[in-house]
Amino acid sequence: MNSKKIIYSAFLVTILSSFGKLLSLIRESSIASAFGASNSTDAFKVAFSVPDIFITVLSAAIAQTFIPVYCDVLKEQDEKKTRAFLNNVVSIVILISVLLTIIGAVSSRMLISLMAPGFDQATRAYSTNMTIIMLPGAIFMILANLGSGYLQTHGRFLSSSLIYYVYNLCIIIGITFYSKMGIAAAAWGTLFGLAGMLLIQLPSIFKLGYRYTPVIDLKDKNIRLIGSLVIPVFISSSFNQIYLVINRILASGLGSGNISSLDYAGKVAVIINSVFIYSLATVLYPSYAKNSDNLGSFTLIFAKSMRMVSLITIPLVAGLIVLKTPVVQILFQRGAFSSENTRVTADTLAIMSIGIIGVGFREFLNRAFFALKDTRTPMINGLIAISLNIIFNITFVRIMGIYGLALGTTLSSLVSSGMLVVRIKHKLNDIRGQFILDGFIRSLSASVIMGIIVYFLEGLLSAVFSGSTLMRLINVTICAGTGFLVYAVLLYLLKVDEIRSLMGHVRNKILRHALGG
Repeated sequence: MNSKKIIYSAFLVTILSSFGKLLSLIRESSIASAFGASNSTDAFKVAFSVPDIFITVLSAAIAQTFIPVYCDVLKEQDEKKTRAFLNNVVSIVILISVLLTIIGAVSSRMLISLMAPGFDQATRAYSTNMTIIMLPGAIFMILANLGSGYLQTHGRFLSSSLIYYVYNLCIIIGITFYSKMGIAAAAWGTLFGLAGMLLIQLPSIFKLGYRYTPVIDLKDKNIRLIGSLVIPVFISSSFNQIYLVINRILASGLGSGNISSLDYAGKVAVIINSVFIYSLATVLYPSYAKNSDNLGSFTLIFAKSMRMVSLITIPLVAGLIVLKTPVVQILFQRGAFSSENTRVTADTLAIMSIGIIGVGFREFLNRAFFALKDTRTPMINGLIAISLNIIFNITFVRIMGIYGLALGTTLSSLVSSGMLVVRIKHKLNDIRGQFILDGFIRSLSASVIMGIIVYFLEGLLSAVFSGSTLMRLINVTICAGTGFLVYAVLLYLLKVDEIRSLMGHVRNKILRHALGG
């Protein structure tokens, strides 16, 4: 994929993801409005943790190992052998996901008790029932992620970018039209949404000529290669879920609503990463895999992507810290979600937002190792990260309560990403560190100035645009727009090549249109 196509694809995926994640926020806002931060929302969020662990861990493990191996198969094998390989992978994935779903259903009561020991008996039973409702959706979601990897390898990003539209719409419809069922409506909406994520991709998959034929051949060398790579990825991916489980275990003992406040804040941070980081990583990962045998090209792509992470995440963090309260008010403060819920969630978000930088770097670093078929390093790093997370959380929760959980998670993500930087430098010898550091420093400088300006601007505007959600939205929109312009101008003045090239491209386009060219 050439650089222009990468830029176009990244832009397309980012735009589609932005609207998809907007629906995610509407989904969370619908839940918050209908049920607030309460025992019922705590029960739902813990219930979803069970299928989410299977979905996230297995999906990540399969997708990250499938793409590099599939790229090699496309280069080396004919069409018949390639099709047989794909059918083999799909069959094995179906078998594993069905088995895990059955195990999860049988052990759901025990899992809920482990993840939320602070729940009373009624809340635990309610959470267990919703877990059983949502678990079959894991099968569809795991296959949907495999389908996304297949499409992305062939440069098709549209349908895989639409999967969360279906998912979020199903949950929103469930809450809106079936709210009399209580929060179980969200559980049923989740099940149908997960199924829809696979169904929406099938036309694009079939258009590429794929047809499924059941076959399982564990002796295939490429399946064995995936098997050797997938276990470390499976383990390292599970660490990301383990810290969520630990946070919920600790938060369940802090009183009603704390799990939900932590989850709402985390959702905002995750959505920011999903739109701006995961979208770019999704587009670039196939390029990582295809250039893994050319370290010169690989290092250049890696360095540019790491620099881009700094330029994107640091101003977003500054903006979230400054605008934390109006953002949470707009998204959640209505219906059963009180002003006290807003205060706790906003302060939690401010702490967690700093971790966006670490998560952003870690996402690209992990994918770089996966593309180089080194899955062991991310696994070891994940083990260290979760160990640090446990130590930090247990230490800080005693001092700071829910804010200690947010701080522990943030610190562990920053430390683990720093450790991965050291490892990748050792592996590649030269990662163009000065080039990456230069982007980080310039972005940090511009973001601090932008944050100060937006802070005072929001204070002035809040006196005029306050009260209703619409007024707050106008306030945040003006502040965010101003912040973006200030940041862009500062980067231009600081002679950041990326922004100068972008502005030059836009200027040339405008001149061509003005001159009728």
